[in-house]
Amino acid sequence: MNTLFTFGCSYTDNFVKTKHENYDKYFQFRGGNYPLTWNEILSQKLNLILKNYGQGGCGNDYIFQTFCKHLDEYKQDDIIIVEWSYNERFKWANDNLNGWVHLSSVSEMKPKLSLKTSQEIAINRESSLYINDLLNYEKIINTLSKYIGFKVFYWCADYKISINLQNNIHNNSNYLCNEYIKEGETIFSEIFRRNGQRIQEETNGLIEDLHMGESGHKIQSELFYEYILKYYHAS
Repeated sequence: MNTLFTFGCSYTDNFVKTKHENYDKYFQFRGGNYPLTWNEILSQKLNLILKNYGQGGCGNDYIFQTFCKHLDEYKQDDIIIVEWSYNERFKWANDNLNGWVHLSSVSEMKPKLSLKTSQEIAINRESSLYINDLLNYEKIINTLSKYIGFKVFYWCADYKISINLQNNIHNNSNYLCNEYIKEGETIFSEIFRRNGQRIQEETNGLIEDLHMGESGHKIQSELFYEYILKYYHAS
């Protein structure tokens, strides 16, 4: 049986693994359960095992690093979906944890990292040069896709990346639902047009969280499923 691998930030991560106060409130609001996420639903639709390596709060260099870390797991006819997160996010080495910490423009780690430094790093990462990094990451992933025989798809959570990659998205069948992505939009805009809701709308504003709720995840999975069936054999 083949596998669906998914990589990205909290828009790809599941509710259980992501430790967040809002998710605890959402769990209680729903009477003690979470809805299935888009990748959980999609794996069922495609009859594939799911390996979800999404990580809440992470940036694109970490997402690519995670993809590389699991290279020995990919097999012919697997499907890999990579979500590009916000370019302002960056990873910071933490020797005490022997691992990476995920930071952004609102982060500080006293005494080694000030809020001002985080803001300066985040501003620098909005340079178009970081968009070129993503394109280079994709070249590597696409080459491995041809060599190993897995199918790869991409999507963006950050509208700023979407704006910079407009031509690449619309001329590349590897970008999920590219026919729905208008200038300055992400796939979320199409989900909203189809009446998908975030946690905020689903709870009538009781929980101020902009991640997808049950209907949002369901519609996102349907959009991805239809697209993958349409382009699975595209070269």
